[in-house]
Amino acid sequence: MYFLSSGVTKTVGVKILGLSPSTALVVQLSGALTVHMFTQFGLPVSITQSLVGGILGIGLAKRIAIMNKAIIRSIIAEWITAPLIGFVIA
Repeated sequence: MYFLSSGVTKTVGVKILGLSPSTALVVQLSGALTVHMFTQFGLPVSITQSLVGGILGIGLAKRIAIMNKAIIRSIIAEWITAPLIGFVIA
């Protein structure tokens, strides 16, 4: 985690969509609320996935056209393939 976290941080914080302080606060709060709601039902959820979902939500709500769609497609593809690979390995 120590070696790979800087790339993830840059992707989430800068490469997807540039955030203002107010939108960054909304992303953090929505991610925390999402994680809290899922844990109440005993379902595990990734904090990074909830933050990326919040960033995508902000981009869609504000209709921002400068989102990096290639990175978004890559992230969504990884969200789909990671559980499938885990299922095959298990």
